[in-house]
Amino acid sequence: MNFIGFTPETAVQIFNNYYTRPDPDQNCYNFLDHGTGHTLTLYHHQYDDWDPARPMTLIGLTTEFQSALLDPDFAAILRTETLVHWIDNTLHARWATFIDLTMRLKAHAARLLTAQRNASVDTTDEHQCEYAEKTAEMWRAWAARRDRYAESWLIQVQVPQEVVDGVPQVELEHGEEWKEYVRACRKCMRPRIGSEVEGYEKLELIKGHVYTNDVVVISRAEIEEIGEENVLRVEEEEIVATQWCFLRELEDRECRLEKAMRGKVWIDVKGPEWLFGESP
Repeated sequence: MNFIGFTPETAVQIFNNYYTRPDPDQNCYNFLDHGTGHTLTLYHHQYDDWDPARPMTLIGLTTEFQSALLDPDFAAILRTETLVHWIDNTLHARWATFIDLTMRLKAHAARLLTAQRNASVDTTDEHQCEYAEKTAEMWRAWAARRDRYAESWLIQVQVPQEVVDGVPQVELEHGEEWKEYVRACRKCMRPRIGSEVEGYEKLELIKGHVYTNDVVVISRAEIEEIGEENVLRVEEEEIVATQWCFLRELEDRECRLEKAMRGKVWIDVKGPEWLFGESP
């Protein structure tokens, strides 16, 4: 628990809660669940007006963890979701890194033992691609900042234009329909978009801008207050960040995409950040 971001005192408390849990054979909550369960108190909206560091201190997160989430270089990305979302997401990411490193250490130890035993015996659109890559790099850097012991990957896929054109889709740029889409999503409602598109109820792909703001729930009265400053941008060059969102998990679409990009996947692996700076 200390590795993923809890203070030593909180980590001990979480371990004791897990170790003394009643009826372990029937208890469905694992060690990580006991850790992330600490964030449940933050779902109460009385913390919404607090300085973000205060509720994180309240649930026992380290100053290193807080600094990673509140890094001003990624403030716009932080506001694309709630603080609770990013805390939970980061805890899970760091736990996955911890498990991966543990498995690697065990495998390395096994290789060393084997070596010792053997020794004793032997004595498409260039502008769109560029913008998409800069957006992806921004998200990769955000993931790397929050989990400095993990590798981060930048994955590029090439899909023929005719396949993309064959998917029912709509483009949502900053405007009235985009604002309504943002309002519905923030209220966990099903957005009614693309109504001017024939067969809009069968939309599979949305291309559009990304919303960023501290406001979690947006009322209809507040919808007009959403301005261009609430559009996520790649800071250095003020490029508007865009994302594609596939809405449906249809087998036929997945098969089409899988076949279309087979052998056309590029993965750029970045080493853990702590290798190139101070260890957190």
